[in-house]
Amino acid sequence: MTKQPNILFDSRWMGAHGIGRFATELNNRLPCLNRSEIGGKPTSPLDCLRLARAIWKHDTAFFSPSYNAPLSWLVSSKRPFVFTIHDLIHINYPAESSVAKRLYYQHVIRPAVRKAYKVLTVSEYSKQEIVQWAGVSPSHVGVVYNGVGSAFQVDGERRETGYDYLLYVGNQKAHKNVTGLLYALAQVRRRIDVHLEIIGKAEEHTLATINELGLTEHVHFLGSVSDEELACVYRGAMATVLASEYEGFGLPVIESMACGTPVVCSNVTSLPEIAGGAAVLVETNPDSIAEGIERLLGDQTLQESLIAAGQKRAADFSWEATSAKVLEVIGQMAGNESQCLNRIVTPLEATPQ
Repeated sequence: MTKQPNILFDSRWMGAHGIGRFATELNNRLPCLNRSEIGGKPTSPLDCLRLARAIWKHDTAFFSPSYNAPLSWLVSSKRPFVFTIHDLIHINYPAESSVAKRLYYQHVIRPAVRKAYKVLTVSEYSKQEIVQWAGVSPSHVGVVYNGVGSAFQVDGERRETGYDYLLYVGNQKAHKNVTGLLYALAQVRRRIDVHLEIIGKAEEHTLATINELGLTEHVHFLGSVSDEELACVYRGAMATVLASEYEGFGLPVIESMACGTPVVCSNVTSLPEIAGGAAVLVETNPDSIAEGIERLLGDQTLQESLIAAGQKRAADFSWEATSAKVLEVIGQMAGNESQCLNRIVTPLEATPQ
């Protein structure tokens, strides 16, 4: 019997955040991934040395669900690796960049891109950025996308409140443009009585903007929620708004669509690609965001058409499809593709994390 490939997997990324979801869903479906303890933090600038040592120690191929990679000149071609660059925000978006990050990308990640068996990413937009930045062939970068979790579907409970609300899902970093969304909400509320619900806890800069705009009674933070709870919140919303200035994918777009809630999102980076014509696209300034929200809320025919189109678009994304694409690449890397492809664990079989 042919031996099942045993690929060292960086499970340190698993969690509730975007990259964490990607890592967790793959871990739950790909039994050939070996979760041997690596230790340390994957975001450490010295992690490239730690990974090189781990690959030598385990004498195996390596797969990372995120941008951390081994220091390429320490890794033999007999121990190939694949890693995932979800986007290039750390060098292409000033507020998320720094001298240290740019040096790390130049001296660790770019050489690793060129040395890797293959690099994975989650949108055609990100692929084009990586190809241009690293100077590699388009065939060297594979697009595997993200998927829609099983909790996100039209049927199910809806969040009930005493008011109509818009929904924002994500962190409150600068590129998410939450400040722009809040200014847009202040404009919308002059004509439409609608609130905003935000997943997560309020950060100081967000609270300062809310207070400045007099929105204290109209913006609500829901804290951490499970997938089932988040789906309930999606279903109860008038619309989900993601007015980001930079996204490598934008999971809330397809999750909202899968729950039957229309989407307003910005027309930059990967978002038009992921929305696929099934969302109201806006510019990232408050005036445009407000205009898009008002246009959607004031047009029931538009709402119905986007709900229908959104459900079709969301159906294009599944974690099974993502897993199959990843498995094809790491199976080829391990030289045992046929054995790998015979086994993708379904969600019902997956061990809960």
